[in-house]
Amino acid sequence: MRHILHAIAALSLVLAGVSGCTFVSLQQYYARVGPTVPIDVDPIGGYMLLYWIDADGTACHGLPGFSGQPGPAALTVARPAAIQDAIGGGFVTAAQLKDDQLIPYTVSDYLKSNAAGYHFFQFDNLLWRLRSSAQAFRDSADHHYSVPQVLDVDHRPATVSPIYAWGDTACDASQFLAVGDGPLAEQGQHPTKCRVKTAPFSVTMGEEVLMSYCLKRLPEGTRYQLY
Repeated sequence: MRHILHAIAALSLVLAGVSGCTFVSLQQYYARVGPTVPIDVDPIGGYMLLYWIDADGTACHGLPGFSGQPGPAALTVARPAAIQDAIGGGFVTAAQLKDDQLIPYTVSDYLKSNAAGYHFFQFDNLLWRLRSSAQAFRDSADHHYSVPQVLDVDHRPATVSPIYAWGDTACDASQFLAVGDGPLAEQGQHPTKCRVKTAPFSVTMGEEVLMSYCLKRLPEGTRYQLY
């Protein structure tokens, strides 16, 4: 597990050095949670998951028919300080939390697969800060997902704001050890899967429809491909 954490840290150092980045904001993560519900932790980083659906309902990434592969593309989105705090059990002040929840990201490595156009996007938060003690930690097996959104990877908004899929047990959380497949040596097309894209083709999709495409429901939804 330690080598995975080191890989995440290295990737995030690259992200932090990119000027003019787009951002993921985690400051609205609990927007669906009722005001009387107790909240013990705050999100500070994880994976941006980008995927589309093939003719068999499989979660895929890449360019269909050219570099389509099963599973979502997983892009590390976390500030280096947040990663180090989570690895070492460091303490995160309220001021630091504000910074940790506005995270620059880039999709440039993923676009090398010739991926383009509309993708579903979910955020899988793995790094947390305890509200009671301000201590950071990484949850290695419990995955907490945002409501699916549609994102055009060629024309991304300045900021995307994932919202935890609270209240939908078929989408909100899952348990498995996410290690990822590691960077692909070659961007090839899978022989039988991910050859034809069937969704999404528009950003105007209702929440009920979007929830039907959450990764927890989809074949290959836990097969992360790291970029």
